[in-house]
Amino acid sequence: MNGDIQQVLGQVKEALGKATAGPWKVYRKQNENETLIGTAYDHPQLKGPDGIVNHAYGVTGEFVYIKDENAHLIANSPTWLQALVTELEEAQTEIANKEETNSHLHLEVNYWQDEYQSLKGRFEELDKSADEALDLLKDFSRTIADKDRENEKLRKALRIYADENHYVSTIGSMEITPTSMIDKGQIARMALSPKEEVNQDV
Repeated sequence: MNGDIQQVLGQVKEALGKATAGPWKVYRKQNENETLIGTAYDHPQLKGPDGIVNHAYGVTGEFVYIKDENAHLIANSPTWLQALVTELEEAQTEIANKEETNSHLHLEVNYWQDEYQSLKGRFEELDKSADEALDLLKDFSRTIADKDRENEKLRKALRIYADENHYVSTIGSMEITPTSMIDKGQIARMALSPKEEVNQDV
């Protein structure tokens, strides 16, 4: 609300404070064809409305009289009402624009909330997949470790076959080598890594 309207409101309040207390009404006197303005309540002594715009006859003739304070309120009411109506319409327009803006913002908020929920769901799926992949890797690592242990056992067995000292024996001055062990020893030496020592402790 701008300063001009504040000034108008101040003038209206001041005028209302000085004028005859309302509410007012437009009425007609019984059996008389004239329109008057008076209070909507009855004056305790007049037993009828307290006149705001009064019509009477006197020695000098017919006249209309009104208190200065009431006349001031009536005369300025159109200007004041127009200013207040204009301010009200501008306020309504501003409110409508803000409501439209808020509606757009609400749609934006809903859109980003949906995006957030979608991303949250995808993250949860990825997190679940990552956990499953980690479990698979752990299982694979355990399998590899088991295979390594099995392979080590096999290598130990191969070293035994590959080492001729394990199957070449001497009786007196005669060396005895089982033919089948020679073949197995040869196969074992071929199976072992070239870099691995044949006579490695077992």
